[in-house]
Amino acid sequence: MKSRLYQKLLVAILLLACMVAACSKMDRTYQNFLKGGTIIYPGKADSLRLYPGNNRIKITWLLTSDRSIVLCRIYWNNKADSVNVPVIRGKNVDTVSVIIDSLAEGYYNFEIYTYDKAGNISVPADTIGQVFGATYAASLHNRIIKNMYWDQDTAYIFWYAPPEGAVGSKLDYQDQNGRAHNISITTQDTLTLLPDFKLHDGFQFQTGYLPDSMAIDTFYAALTHKTVDDTLTVVLPPYPSPDGQYMIVNKNSDMAVTVKGAATGNNADIIQSPFTGAASQLWNFVTAPTSGYYEINNVNSGSPYAIAVSSASTSDGAKLVQYKFGTSKNDQWELEKADGNYYKITNLKSQKVMEVKDNDTNDGATVQQNTWNGGDNQLFKLVWNLALDKTVTASSGGSHPGSDVVDGDNSTFWQPNSGDRTDDKMVWVQIDLGTEQVFDALDQYWIKGNQHIGSYKVLYSNNGSTWKTAYDSGSTGVNTGENTATFPPVQGRYIKLELNFADDGNVNIAEVRAYYIPQ
Repeated sequence: MKSRLYQKLLVAILLLACMVAACSKMDRTYQNFLKGGTIIYPGKADSLRLYPGNNRIKITWLLTSDRSIVLCRIYWNNKADSVNVPVIRGKNVDTVSVIIDSLAEGYYNFEIYTYDKAGNISVPADTIGQVFGATYAASLHNRIIKNMYWDQDTAYIFWYAPPEGAVGSKLDYQDQNGRAHNISITTQDTLTLLPDFKLHDGFQFQTGYLPDSMAIDTFYAALTHKTVDDTLTVVLPPYPSPDGQYMIVNKNSDMAVTVKGAATGNNADIIQSPFTGAASQLWNFVTAPTSGYYEINNVNSGSPYAIAVSSASTSDGAKLVQYKFGTSKNDQWELEKADGNYYKITNLKSQKVMEVKDNDTNDGATVQQNTWNGGDNQLFKLVWNLALDKTVTASSGGSHPGSDVVDGDNSTFWQPNSGDRTDDKMVWVQIDLGTEQVFDALDQYWIKGNQHIGSYKVLYSNNGSTWKTAYDSGSTGVNTGENTATFPPVQGRYIKLELNFADDGNVNIAEVRAYYIPQ
């Protein structure tokens, strides 16, 4: 029994001796590290934040409780590059902010060390960040323009939704007096107005992006230049004016919506026919008082005769007719841009759209309603009379003045004096459109005397004194009571119609209408 007790005691003594020896060895190891005194580590940089930029980056961090720090040093490129940041500590937590410039595009690992007056160094604080540059900028695209038009010295620019990551756009142009304008466009803006804009001068714009939510620089796509020649040749109103006269032209057939036979009563069929500018093809768009939709009234028949769905039907294939405007809502229509300059025209009651039956391209084809399918036979553009109610001067005119040719009334007319007709066998009427406009057609509606005209010219001018020829009939003359001249688009403020007589005779011209036919 005693032998076992002595054995256990011996084992315990041996274990205690080993432990003492081990501790002595450990003490000698620590003493090797403490040669020359105690090591001091200043407080490390805390809460690092990176803010990427254009070939640069901003780095911020916090210095907390250690008041001894006098310097910070930032390393990157495997410590091949560095920058020193002197520190003057305040009473509380300090924020340090540094921008490092002239960095190549790419990713970087940054290490930050702090130093005290004695030169003691902290353990590193490190973070990884990205720098952006020309490669990123080259990948950016400008916001897309949805549609544009110009009216009364103002350009209207409609935008599609901005690209992902875009933060806005900036646009520059010079007005008619040479003054520079710089416009900021937010991502919420869908329409931008350019006041006092001269149609053929154009503008430029670019869209800005932030590559990161914390970026300090905005990057811009390359400038996009727009000029009248490639963008603003289309002069469209944002919606039909209640004072305007419009033709409704089908995209598939390029024919105009017309009251058949120029009838002026109820239930006259609505058909398509070739563009002539006749009053039976002209329509006023009047906002319905209760719905906000349009009633589409025929100029020849007069208000309140409007386009309606026959028998107030809601079925596909129901034909359209002219009918006295009522309360059944089958004669009210919504216009919605659907394809460039073309509209989808939807009936309020049936919620079906206007179309030319069976994609027919022939004169006299039926206009009806049908379910929307996006076909070209369901798309229509509006062609409007630019000359309506504009200022007119004429070579002569007494009780029937030249102003009667732009009043929208086919029963009034301009009648040149007999002396004016015979002195040089030429009479003229001039229309001031108020501002420069683009137009490519001029329509004349004659009451009598067109057979006396041997030839005519359509002239245009920007100043009313220097004229260019848009159209010359040659020896054709005016051989019908409704005569339309079409020509490549021209731009001017003034239009002059010169009529040359083949023989003497009284002439009565009811209307002269100028159009731009958008493509």
